[in-house]
Amino acid sequence: PRWFLTTHLNGYTNRGWKTDWDPTAFNPEHETDSDSSHFYHGRYDGIDTAFGMNFFALETEHLTLTFSPFIGFYGAGDFGFDNAQNWIHKISNIHSVNIAYDAMNSNNDSRLFAFKLGGNIEFNAQRPLGNYLESDVGVSIGFTSDNNIGFETLQSLYSSLYLSKNNNKLLKISFGYNWYNSFDSSATHRLVLDFQRGMFFGFDVTAGFLNIAYKNSIETVQGYTILSVDAMSFFEKPCWEENSILFSYGIARENKSTLHFASLGYNLIDNKDISIFTTLKYEAGNPFDKKDEREGDDQQDRLKQNISSISFGIKYNLLDKLFTSFITPYVSLSMGVQNWTLDVLTNQNPTNDVPSYTFLKKYTFLLSAELGLYLLPEGLWSVKNTNIRLALSGGVTWIPDANALREVFDLFVLPFPKTNFMPYATIALQFGYDF
Repeated sequence: PRWFLTTHLNGYTNRGWKTDWDPTAFNPEHETDSDSSHFYHGRYDGIDTAFGMNFFALETEHLTLTFSPFIGFYGAGDFGFDNAQNWIHKISNIHSVNIAYDAMNSNNDSRLFAFKLGGNIEFNAQRPLGNYLESDVGVSIGFTSDNNIGFETLQSLYSSLYLSKNNNKLLKISFGYNWYNSFDSSATHRLVLDFQRGMFFGFDVTAGFLNIAYKNSIETVQGYTILSVDAMSFFEKPCWEENSILFSYGIARENKSTLHFASLGYNLIDNKDISIFTTLKYEAGNPFDKKDEREGDDQQDRLKQNISSISFGIKYNLLDKLFTSFITPYVSLSMGVQNWTLDVLTNQNPTNDVPSYTFLKKYTFLLSAELGLYLLPEGLWSVKNTNIRLALSGGVTWIPDANALREVFDLFVLPFPKTNFMPYATIALQFGYDF
């Protein structure tokens, strides 16, 4: 587009940190600080709005050079986002913590407003993949400068490999480096910048009206995801027929535990449900004992578990005239590798020496069989070339070396199957995108 308008609403919560803990340390458990007076916590909100235009200095079939300046404003401080954040935490089964807002500067201002000025310059080179795929593959090099005058500055140098169709970048994988600076701001704000500074890895997936952007700091091993919506897509005629990319988010029930569930899959062959996909199941740092949460004990250690995987699978729809009007049952088989991680988060207690430690990090082979169904085959809603539907599934995963995992889970009194077969069930909202 020739112009763009973006708005970000963010809520940042620092549950606890000490001045001598280094967020860029590869093993943060080795960064010790036993002085309780060094402890601080806090929170602040951010409102970021920018208006900009795209100028094409070079625009050919295979090469483009784009300059995109923007202006806007930024607000930081107490805007009351904590109520919305804690409500989202509650329905998402994440422990809510009542922490006061920071004073944003040495003048103890509860809110600050800054003028935004910046821009992006990006060079792209691409070529067709072939008539069969009807897509282009390309590389890009870019530089972004985003400055909230008198409050913070960001400079970012990056390079990307991307897949595009009709000049829309559908999938993008990026590496780069971020420089951050802050001026007379709160300790929590400076800590947020420290966690994002340095080398980063990221990817973007654009599926119709929905964009999924993930960025992870290589130095701090911390990341975040932004889900954004192209509002203008709601005014276009739907043209979805089948899924090329499928993003799912929901709840998984596994080992008598309730976990968040997110999955991103790419259909390798048109009209064939043969896919490669990555999946994450996680618990986002809840107290060991639910009693601690009920009594408002915010200083107790918390457990964070992640089960991530990358798999190759095939799915077969059980089409039948008795079902297709309302539901579509399916069966699927998949195999791959998954990573099990258990972290103990100790950063909320001023007397603790370390912010966290990793108790388990192990890779295992997986073989999974699943039976599920889609409610309303044509979806709940179609927007542009995107379809939204609800899916229910249940299955079992075979793990060959479950004994090693079972020993660690038993230490935390976490449920784990007595055999190598792990049953599970999921309910998810799915966003399918048609190339």
